Amino acid sequence: KIGNLITGQSYTIRVTARNLFGQETSAASTQAYTDNGGGPAGSLSVLVGTTVQTTLSGTLGNGRRFEMRVFPGAFDGATRVFVSSHALGDVPAAQLCGAIPARISIVTLPAGSQPSVPVEIGLQYIPAEVGSLATLGIARFDEGSGTCVPLESTVDTANNIVYARTNHFTDFQLQQLSASGSVGEARVFPN
Repeated sequence: KIGNLITGQSYTIRVTARNLFGQETSAASTQAYTDNGGGPAGSLSVLVGTTVQTTLSGTLGNGRRFEMRVFPGAFDGATRVFVSSHALGDVPAAQLCGAIPARISIVTLPAGSQPSVPVEIGLQYIPAEVGSLATLGIARFDEGSGTCVPLESTVDTANNIVYARTNHFTDFQLQQLSASGSVGEARVFPN
């Protein structure tokens, strides 16, 4: 079993074998391509149907685990969902939702398709990168308002994953959530 391969990449695999006497065979080579349906290299992809729950889990290009559960009826037709990671240095400062370097993007084909019922997403956190687990959560970037919208989140401390539900695919980032400074900054769940 070979793990931690990046999707959208070609790999050359060389295999040798050794018998009980220590004699080794010559190497046999093969090439493989890790396909994900046409998404960015390092992204995860799944084709979501309309009548069954669909689960996607794996390791993104940034090395973080990601999980998603899409419930029946989330889309009117078959929809391809892509999840990719971002380096914070590639994101404009005005679009950052804090300093935790765990940011992902979820997009669909057909382009712009959004779930009609909430989808559960989970993103791995690294304990050394976060402060209080009591205020750790997932925020989504709202392009319309240019703000980060905190999602009601739960933290699985046994597996180091934060879960949230969303009905809008966009960019998401782990964030230390804080109380609003004024009534005008307050957000109401669900978002």
